[in-house]
Amino acid sequence: MPHPLDGARLKLHRARAHVHTVDREVAAYLGTQPVQVEDRQERDGNRRHIQWVATSAHEPPPELGVIVGEWAHNVRGALDYTVYELVRRETGEDDPRWTQFPIVVEEPRYADQERQRLRGAPDWALPVFRGLQPFNDGEDAPWHPLAILGDISNRDKHRLVHTAAMQIAGSQARVSGTSMMAIHRLAQNPGTVDGERVILDAVLDTDGDDFQIELNVQVSVALEQYEIPIVPLLEGITYEADSIVEWFSPALD
Repeated sequence: MPHPLDGARLKLHRARAHVHTVDREVAAYLGTQPVQVEDRQERDGNRRHIQWVATSAHEPPPELGVIVGEWAHNVRGALDYTVYELVRRETGEDDPRWTQFPIVVEEPRYADQERQRLRGAPDWALPVFRGLQPFNDGEDAPWHPLAILGDISNRDKHRLVHTAAMQIAGSQARVSGTSMMAIHRLAQNPGTVDGERVILDAVLDTDGDDFQIELNVQVSVALEQYEIPIVPLLEGITYEADSIVEWFSPALD
């Protein structure tokens, strides 16, 4: 039998398809080697100042932002659909268009959102919706999965994806070799490459050229302001939304 939340599930199915498309597009973009790393060195006697500088040759294709926007539309729509069906069941209204899943980062704003968007929702569901809000994470609220979803939904999709992010795998850079005398600084600085970014800054004393610096650098694509690889980010938010939809599902059986 059809279930009232089948529409929400269909939207999440479409969202997952968008994530797969993003994954393919990101792989194709990274295949063009969009980020280059240059080894720059200055030497004064035994003292060496070494910097690894990353430069971005070109941004990800603008179409990627459009796909992410479509993903956000479907995930957001699945959550809104869930509230719609709960209110419809509770009130008997055929089309309660005022409903929306609230996503609130600042707690003082929640009461108005609850009054406007959750009018007619069953009483037992209200504390559940409140407990799902990003503001419950305090200072980390802007990085809550739903907060990121809300932010993406409200952005200009053509400016959404335009950063190449440098991710460093492993814990620390390593220096080895028989010429090593002393390490005065060995700092790594992963993150978004906007023009140029110094991803490693080292000051070493050596008595020759037999030394190596090892740093496992990975390049990924990230959303503006969120230096997290885009595909795992979208997957995690989709999973969060799916968990919410399925939690409410038994109430509508």
